[in-house]
Amino acid sequence: MPAIEKQLQTTLKEIKELALDIRPSVLDNFGLIPAIKALAKRLQNSTGITI
Repeated sequence: MPAIEKQLQTTLKEIKELALDIRPSVLDNFGLIPAIKALAKRLQNSTGITI
């Protein structure tokens, strides 16, 4: 895979993560508590810090 494609994929992934952090769809579909739990899980997975 060319470097530009890899960079593009990385950038798109980061944009999707930012969009989820701004307004997670789980908030609209399931409410505040599930949205907070989903955010905590994503943060745990990305940082390795137990929440």
